Amino acid sequence: MGSEFSEEDRIAFYQFTDIVQDQEAWDREHVLDDDYKEWDNPYYGFPQMVRLAFNPNESSRKRLEELKSNGVTYAFSTLFKSQLV
Repeated sequence: MGSEFSEEDRIAFYQFTDIVQDQEAWDREHVLDDDYKEWDNPYYGFPQMVRLAFNPNESSRKRLEELKSNGVTYAFSTLFKSQLV
């Protein structure tokens, strides 16, 4: 969490991974119930996150280090930062 909310304004800190874990736990607890319906899960329909990663090759890593030493950041938060036009 950033600093956009003060401590007193926060009622909970609940991340995506917490929701996924609770969804799976609910399924495990109720899967043997005869009346179990998938949509009874309070987390039913919650979107799943697709995580992608990449491993740059040696020449790309060297180039990124050169850029970093020249003050250019390659942090995703900066690369994908919106710009006002």
